[in-house]
Amino acid sequence: MARKGFVLELGSGADLRGGDSTKAAIRAVQDAIHRSSLFVLDHVDDLDKVFVDVTVAVPQPETVRTDEVLQVLPVGRKSIQVVAGGLAVPYRVGGSEEVIVANAAVRVSLEV
Repeated sequence: MARKGFVLELGSGADLRGGDSTKAAIRAVQDAIHRSSLFVLDHVDDLDKVFVDVTVAVPQPETVRTDEVLQVLPVGRKSIQVVAGGLAVPYRVGGSEEVIVANAAVRVSLEV
């Protein structure tokens, strides 16, 4: 069966003091998914036909705990790709703590 794109949402999130890429990624995904109400899912007889593909960009992709990020998605067959991007900026001038900013794209498709 073919997959048809249904929605694409974008989000951003940050961990202001902990320098935690996973927290920033979770917040970015939450930001994206809280923009949509997918009423069409009420008419899908099998939620295994719903695919949710996430792309997250953070400065250090290898530090993201992908299983934790995927837990925030409420339904569907979930996948994640983490790529280099986002931002890492000093929290204080001359300090070692970093603010991590993540960007996320969440794509929902249906198998029809």
